Order: sequence, then structure tokens, then C-alpha cells
Amino acid sequence: MLKALLKHLLRYLKGSYRSLLKSDFMSLHGVKLNLNHDNITHQLKSFFYNENYEAEEVGILKNHLKPNDIVMEIGAGIGFLSCYCAQHIGSARVFAYEANPFMINKINETYSLNNVTPEIYNKLLTSKTGKTAFFLEKNFWSSSSIRRSTDSEEVEVVTANINDEIKQKKPSFLIIDIEGGEKDLIPLIDFANNQIQKILIEIHPHVIGERKASELVSCIISNSFNLNLRESKGIVLLFER
Repeated sequence: MLKALLKHLLRYLKGSYRSLLKSDFMSLHGVKLNLNHDNITHQLKSFFYNENYEAEEVGILKNHLKPNDIVMEIGAGIGFLSCYCAQHIGSARVFAYEANPFMINKINETYSLNNVTPEIYNKLLTSKTGKTAFFLEKNFWSSSSIRRSTDSEEVEVVTANINDEIKQKKPSFLIIDIEGGEKDLIPLIDFANNQIQKILIEIHPHVIGERKASELVSCIISNSFNLNLRESKGIVLLFER
């Protein structure tokens, strides 16, 4: 109990110090980051300063990412999780996808800062190849294939077939955080004919609704996955088969 309190206090003090300095450079779970970007607001920076950014995902990966895994991350953001995975299992075993064209340079910068080289693809994964609309928000992590606000900016992005990409990359571990886009993506995946054994997904009921979120959980379970309730944290869920 005391150890946990001291750890929480230390994190709070570190976060307050970073916020006071308004520092752009920091290290989070061993990943070096540069937070200087138009789509990383000061409010968003506080999540990094306080070490809350992707904290649930990292906690799960620490226990379940194995050396022989092949990771496919859909919704790479600034490249944090794919960088973390590459540090632990090697760059050649990590493939990342990000639909937002304005985040690709930032992702590559994150990789460069950490001397890792996962493959990064500027594509929106869907049922077919081509182009479609994507909606940019002020904070990068809110951008999505779903229009979430009247302030969003619509851009055209390249699409790729999700099952073709899975067939090529042969992932064992799928990581998904696409701000509501999961409602359209998950039902498209042909789980019966791939090697995926673990799914780490953030589901967004506040975007897609409680009913649709429940249907997605049911969809994954119906494809021979178990929901690991001990490891799942809030809306960040771990499925295994």
C-alpha cells in the first residue's frame, strides 16, 4: 500500500514539474518523445506529463507481449505503442497503420528518437482498396473515420483491405485504437483464417454507443476469443484465444 502511494506521489510530482517547465521532450515507459506538434495541445500534453497516456495499454503489454509475437497496430497516433513494442520484440516484428496523413512525420520522428524502424503505413483499413473520407480533430487522438465534431476537417485518405494486410503481415497480436472506427472494422476481420491470438483494443462507447460497443465485444468472443477480465482496464480490453 505504501509503495503504491509513494509511486503515485512520485508520478504526480514528476507531472507537475514537467507541466511547470512546459517541456516538449520526455521519456515515457522507456520511449523518448517530442511533444511539439500542432495536434498535441497543452491539455493533451498533461496526459503525457502525468504518465496517463496509453498507461492501460502499456500495463497489458508488459504482461502479454512475447518475443515471438508479430504486432499489427491500427491507429498508431504518434508512434508510441509501436515504438514500445519494437523496443521489446524488434522492429521487424512490428507493423503500424495510421490514417491521419499529418501524423506520419511525427511517427517517424518518434521512431528515429528511439532508434527503431517499424513499418508504418499511411492507410485506413477497411473492406476495400481506394480512397475515403477521414475527419481530423484538433487533438490527434480524436481524429477518426467517424465525424466526431462540427469543427473536424474532412480529408481524403487511402484505404486498404484489412484482411489482405493481415494475410501479408501474419500478426499474432492486434492492437486497435481508432476512436470509434472499430465498429466498422472489427466485423470485417476474417478471424477464422488468420493467426491472431491476442487483441488489445480500446472501445469507445461514448462515440459508437453502448449497444454497438456490446455487439463488438460479442463479435470478438464469437470468434473463439476470451475476454481477459483480470487484465482489461475500463474500455481497454484484452482478448485471447
